Amino acid sequence: MSTPRSAAETTALRRRVPVAAAVVAVLLLLVVALLADFGRPPAAPGSATGRPNIIVVLTDDLDVELWQQLALHDTIGGRHFTEAFVTSPLCCPSKASILTGLYAHNHGVMANNPPQGGLYAALRNGLEDSTLPVWLQQAGYRTGFMGRYLVGYGSRDAGPSYVPPGWDRWVGRVSPTPAGYRDIEFSFDGKVGSLAGNEGWHYLPEARAFMRSAGAQPYFLLLATMAPHAPWGGRGYPGDPARRAATMRPIELLVTELIGEMGPNTYLFFTSDNGYHLEPEPGKSTPYDSDTRVPLVVVGPGVTAGTDDHFALNIDLAPTIAELAGIEPPDPVDGVSLVPLLRGESPPWREEFTIELLGFTAVRTQDALEIHWADGRVERQPL
Repeated sequence: MSTPRSAAETTALRRRVPVAAAVVAVLLLLVVALLADFGRPPAAPGSATGRPNIIVVLTDDLDVELWQQLALHDTIGGRHFTEAFVTSPLCCPSKASILTGLYAHNHGVMANNPPQGGLYAALRNGLEDSTLPVWLQQAGYRTGFMGRYLVGYGSRDAGPSYVPPGWDRWVGRVSPTPAGYRDIEFSFDGKVGSLAGNEGWHYLPEARAFMRSAGAQPYFLLLATMAPHAPWGGRGYPGDPARRAATMRPIELLVTELIGEMGPNTYLFFTSDNGYHLEPEPGKSTPYDSDTRVPLVVVGPGVTAGTDDHFALNIDLAPTIAELAGIEPPDPVDGVSLVPLLRGESPPWREEFTIELLGFTAVRTQDALEIHWADGRVERQPL
């Protein structure tokens, strides 16, 4: 037989009952919330508020003709710049322009190899002292690089222990380009390690790990892929076009997955360091549209989906990303921010631009290309 409660015990019990009920209700709400989120991919760290995260996927030798054949072309969404060009149709000069916002004649990397090109010229000219990752790192961004850097990295001009300024996370390819796509050595923050299999499949897990490591800190990630640079599918050079297209499959998956996981306050830029031609012989480095026109797509908050036919250049990427991050380049740049175009606006815009490499300087307008060759010839092509 139970002992009767006193009046004081009864009063205390009545006070505890509403509190217990409230606790149970809160626990039920938490369970419902957890069940609702079960199976969803986690949002990108730091993507809900504050300064945006920024991802750049930079392919190598991806021309517009091949780009339009890829499934990603029709599924990526975002804003497609149909008149996007590089100002120097070669890997190192173009990458240097992307990192600085400068024409090649101003940053001094005019070729892929010494004395006027590659990492050798970048180091000699002090180019790495003021680049996009340096600006962003100083502004509080966590910065990451993965892939192919300037020619000469890892051996001739700087060993794999060298990590260029501005990068918090560095996964730089050490193996030379002729090694192809398989079993490639990388510098992981200055220490050499190899990745088995096709390097293209490793970018996604590395990117995910970097994004998680940022926590609440905004991040900038540059993925400089090997694809679709020759050799295509083997060690023979150059291979065949079908194998060339196949090198892009891991990159298509990479971009699709990143867009699906990158969170509501993240921008993704997809482009190439230059174009490419297959006829009469495979190659690049000419001032013609085959080698200078590149894909450029931007996905992110406030970006108006559709196409844009303004001239958009590789020298515009650094000032565009700087503006999105809320900073100004500390040094003058030649490019202009594309942010108004991303919003669907149509401001006064450039009507021509310069294309340059050792051997020529050219001017491209909407309807003509004028080439001044180093031997004194002048070539004018209507477009």
